[in-house]
Amino acid sequence: MNKLRFFTIATIVLLAVNIFLLWKMSGNGVPPRDRPRKAVIERLGLDEEQIKKYDVLIQQHRAMVKQYNGEFRQLKNALYGTLSSAEGKINTDSLVLLMGMKQQEIEKLHYSHFQDIHALCTPEQEEKFHSLTQDIAAIFAPPHADKEKK
Repeated sequence: MNKLRFFTIATIVLLAVNIFLLWKMSGNGVPPRDRPRKAVIERLGLDEEQIKKYDVLIQQHRAMVKQYNGEFRQLKNALYGTLSSAEGKINTDSLVLLMGMKQQEIEKLHYSHFQDIHALCTPEQEEKFHSLTQDIAAIFAPPHADKEKK
């Protein structure tokens, strides 16, 4: 076997290993946005009808979160915009207070979403839901959050 053939085979093997590792690290082909959905469905053992209702709840929740996040982003832009403006002496406390209030609204929205999920559960799924609530923060954390802890 000549050097060129050896390096070609080695390159192909390394490329295949890299692709496989990326696939494994990305959640076995489940898009990051759908991992929490899949986890909730599996942990609660939702049936097809519950999944349809859950998907509607997800769509509604995402739309509201998108709106709230947009409002939060506007407040944040206004806050940091004061750094470079001639009006840099503006009282930024009010903007920070508004940002805090908006974050509270977002958290209340998330909490309400889980109340809606709880309402989907059958009596048999109650214990599973209570177990799920112990892991909600971990399930819905961004994929990189686990790496930051270490």
